[in-house]
Amino acid sequence: MEVREVMERTITAALNGVSYNPEDQIVELNKKLADQIKNRIKEELQLPRYKFIVQVVIAEQKGQGIKLGCRSFWDTETDNYAEVSYSNDSLICIATCHGVYYY
Repeated sequence: MEVREVMERTITAALNGVSYNPEDQIVELNKKLADQIKNRIKEELQLPRYKFIVQVVIAEQKGQGIKLGCRSFWDTETDNYAEVSYSNDSLICIATCHGVYYY
């Protein structure tokens, strides 16, 4: 099983049927989803000595484009990242997870 698969399942389960409404605690949903992704990756994949950094962005879906970027300084032999996007009629979610080996 891969990190991307865990992320996809977690995001789909959390956001299926959810409508974007900034007054409905979207900030809390964002934090909760990032924590859920990180915890499920740790529990299901059991990758020892890895630190995981998860970032989730939830925005209103109005047909606009979104571009995200990141830069990292890491060991190309052990470190990596995964990215997943999800959208429905009212929202778009982009999640990234960086896995960094802890020496």
